[in-house]
Amino acid sequence: MAANRQVEVSVSWMVTAVIICVILATASPPVPGGMTASMVILFSQLGLPLEDLAVIMSLTAILDFAITGADLFAGQCVLKNTAGDPALADPGTETGETDAV
Repeated sequence: MAANRQVEVSVSWMVTAVIICVILATASPPVPGGMTASMVILFSQLGLPLEDLAVIMSLTAILDFAITGADLFAGQCVLKNTAGDPALADPGTETGETDAV
């Protein structure tokens, strides 16, 4: 995108982009739309035109659905692998026993 907008991309530009992205990723709040402010800061610091921000934010909103689904699936896989034994994940299911309270 930078090449299409006649923004010169150099090694120092890339290093700056990585540093800003790391800082913004750790500082952005985990709320809906929190990435919007980070993207505006990133575009402003790197000299990219803010007109392209609308396209990127639209793609981000669409891709966020798939990323959220994959994240939830991965969390369940980690939980299952951490438990190791299926009986530890859900006690009493293999023997038919239930916890009597």
